[in-house]
Amino acid sequence: MPRNYKRKTETKYSLEDLKRAIVDVQTKKLSIGRAANNYSIPKTTIYDYLKKAPIKLPRTGRRPLFTDQQEKELVDYIKSAVNFIMA
Repeated sequence: MPRNYKRKTETKYSLEDLKRAIVDVQTKKLSIGRAANNYSIPKTTIYDYLKKAPIKLPRTGRRPLFTDQQEKELVDYIKSAVNFIMA
């Protein structure tokens, strides 16, 4: 397995084209097939995005281990422990 993997295929459409195609289909300006032809996007891709939640960029990185509340509590505890040791 190569150390630096590079995807061999690139998408033939941009995220902006996909958003425009979805909006055109949702507002009934175009059918799924016509939007696929106009924007050069596969019909199945448009159909899949219509079925799921709004389009957003994929998340990168790890998910946080603690919630914001837990993190705040941990910070407060560490600060109080440092103050206790220093006093």
